[in-house]
Amino acid sequence: GHRSKGWRGLGKLLHQVVPLFVRCDLGDLGWSAELRSAHFAAPAITLWDDHPDGVHLSAKAYELEAEVLRAALSIVRGCACEGGCPGCVGPRADVG
Repeated sequence: GHRSKGWRGLGKLLHQVVPLFVRCDLGDLGWSAELRSAHFAAPAITLWDDHPDGVHLSAKAYELEAEVLRAALSIVRGCACEGGCPGCVGPRADVG
């Protein structure tokens, strides 16, 4: 439904923003967005270090959580679209 697509859009947005803060390539981070995580029994957006053997990217992202979330919010607020676009939360087919 709309909630799961919105949550996925937020996950995509965070996946785009985090590399700016931890100074990595987009492909160095994996991500998932679950409306009901089996692990947490709640909505969860998970980012992980997808670099072989890990280089602590996700730990650094967690330390910068407030800054990352502020940047993501700024992108969404600054976007002129009404329902999501590739510039803010991903292709409309994925989040609309």
